[in-house]
Formats: sequence, structure tokens, C-alpha cells
Amino acid sequence: MVDDKKSWLLTNFNAKKKRADIVFRDVQGHECWQAPYRDECKNATAQLVDVLTSLHIYSLMPTKPYEDFHQQAVAWRALAEKPALPDAARVYRLMAEDAIKNKKPEAALSYYEQALETFPTWPEGWFNAALLAGELGFNNDAAGNMQNYLELTPDVKDAQVSRDQIDIWRFKAKSGAAAQLTQ
Repeated sequence: MVDDKKSWLLTNFNAKKKRADIVFRDVQGHECWQAPYRDECKNATAQLVDVLTSLHIYSLMPTKPYEDFHQQAVAWRALAEKPALPDAARVYRLMAEDAIKNKKPEAALSYYEQALETFPTWPEGWFNAALLAGELGFNNDAAGNMQNYLELTPDVKDAQVSRDQIDIWRFKAKSGAAAQLTQ
């Protein structure tokens, strides 16, 4: 979520107090209030609030999103003529493309995710979100996004390449999780 060349996030969950401590620091270890990258820390904090809000909303959903997506994908594939990208999703796509041009992959991923919330049957959005998530090291998210892409376009020419990439991301995610457990 945060450019590791400028700042990073330290989290600690205190089980006894049932709270998480979150501190933004720059690469020299200075906390944000000391850091020369104060604006980046503020932006990272705002992004964190957005993520936590999304997680809260997701936790309140009465249905299982994957099952809903699966049903939407089946219905979308059955359409003879696919619907155009709605204006709200199109604007997010434009913002994502602009963020990529400005070398801001985290922002681009966020915009693609917002577009997909608006229009979940957009295969190119899932594909682009998968590549960005993979580039940023969010391997589980990358694999899930690519899986959604394949759910919408199972007969696409690059399907096997996409499945192979999913296996790579899952392996990296599993290896990363195992490495964290041994630390």
C-alpha cells in the first residue's frame, strides 16, 4: 500500500488490550511527524482508512460475494452482446490508467478495484488488477483477481498462461506466509 522507498507501515496487535498499533515510519525509522515524507504518510493513512472502511462494509454483507460473482459471471457469459462499461467504472478506469502513467501502481490498483465494485463483470479490469496486485506483492489478491478474469473468460487465448501465473502467485503467497511464521 505504501511506497517502501519513502515510508512503511508497522503494525502490532496487542491481544490483551484488543487493539492494533499502527505507526508510519520513513526508511530511516523516523515516525511520520518527524519524517520528511509527512505528506506521503498522510496519504498512506487516508488509504488505510479507506481499506479499513471497505473491510468493515465487506464484513457486514449478508451474502457471500464470491457466490454472487459466480452467478454474475455465469449470467454475463450467457449474454450474446456484452454490456458496455458504465460511466462510473469508465472514470475509475481512466483514473487507473492515469495513475499507471504517473508510476503510482497502488493508486491504479485501488481505482481498478473501485471500478470492479461498480461493474464486477469487466474482464480487463480483473486482469489489470491481477497484474498490479502481483507487481505490488499482493499475491493472494493477484491470484483471486486472475481467477475472476478466467471465470469471465474461460476460453480466452491466454487462459493457460493466466492459470500458470495464478499458480506462481499462490506459491509465492504460501512461501511468504511460511517465511513469516519462521521469523
